Amino acid sequence: KNKQPMTIGGSLAVHERAVGAVDITLQSDDFKVAANKTADLKFDTDVHITGTVRAPKVEGSVEVEPGTIDVADVLRLASSRNAYSTTATEIAPENSAGPEPTTPPLPGMFDALELRLGLAIPGDLLLKGNNIKPANAPIDVGDMNAYVGGAVSIEKAPGARLRLIGEVNTIRGSYTFQGRRFEILRDGTVLFTGNPLRDLDPTLDIRTQRMIQAVAARVN
Repeated sequence: KNKQPMTIGGSLAVHERAVGAVDITLQSDDFKVAANKTADLKFDTDVHITGTVRAPKVEGSVEVEPGTIDVADVLRLASSRNAYSTTATEIAPENSAGPEPTTPPLPGMFDALELRLGLAIPGDLLLKGNNIKPANAPIDVGDMNAYVGGAVSIEKAPGARLRLIGEVNTIRGSYTFQGRRFEILRDGTVLFTGNPLRDLDPTLDIRTQRMIQAVAARVN
């Protein structure tokens, strides 16, 4: 009953009023990171942060407790963002010598970040959604309720892009399309290869089955 959901401890080196070296441990037990329409998630974490504030190094593990992610709402939020951002620019006069030279900006914290986290999903994470509609799809692709589990490594080298490496498996569930219900078969895979060219887009191998007049119809 006295268990703390999250503890943070460690040290920050301060020199001339600026924070430098970092050595922080972050641990949590059933710590709620989301509780809304999109997701209900709690994590157990054991993470160690070293390096500096401008160039942190994050290592450790994160375990997902039983929870829910609304896939339909995630896709809705992702597709509602403007794909193109614009910024106002000024046109210099013809006789202008051009802008004054500036010092190149320091890389941002995320760009300098070194990350290696192990993400464990024990098998009771529910991916659900009604009227799931990917971006630019003419119609929705149906409803889903699927429990998944697996292990994924989240990695990033300084100056590089984020990579996901690992596999998430289907445990049980159902998929409904235009009034027809299919059972999701065990050991389907969502495979993250870590290929930076594919960004965070995984390879899918999901199998479903529906009994039609004593005949098993399967859809991959």
